[in-house]
Amino acid sequence: LEQIKEAGTFLTSILPILFVSPAVGIVDDWGLIRDDLLPIVLIMMGSNALTFGISGRFAQWVLRKGGDGK
Repeated sequence: LEQIKEAGTFLTSILPILFVSPAVGIVDDWGLIRDDLLPIVLIMMGSNALTFGISGRFAQWVLRKGGDGK
């Protein structure tokens, strides 16, 4: 538990560094992205829903295979 807490604290502390660069890139290329914003958002929503669905089904399959939860 202590190792997880340490890693979580580290990742939380560097989180702004991980997101600043992509945000600057989006702002920099806004003129190119603006016209295709709706398709981009729809694709992102669809891929997230697909990922959630596949992950959920896989988790259910693993739990059924485990039987007693071990």
